[in-house]
Amino acid sequence: MTQVTQLDFSGHTTFYGGDVHKKNRSVNIHDGKFEWDDFSQDTDAVILYQHLVRKFRGAHFKVSYEAGFRGVSAQRWLQQQQRIFIKYCIALWLF
Repeated sequence: MTQVTQLDFSGHTTFYGGDVHKKNRSVNIHDGKFEWDDFSQDTDAVILYQHLVRKFRGAHFKVSYEAGFRGVSAQRWLQQQQRIFIKYCIALWLF
């Protein structure tokens, strides 16, 4: 029997919800049936990218994020990376 050490999300649509604050970001990742991850981390987009590539290899992300300047800059940076596929993105203006 082969042991699977990492899940493969190739072609699987995964939803990313993010809220970025001054010093950290809150992230929730789910697929409509299961919550796969819920975490907080530093606001550096590189750290988020490394986390997503490591844990959600091959996933197609539908992204919603808080539309402040920190959320927009992270989303733009992620879209420029070759190993992250973002199918759809929506900015949420919260008052």
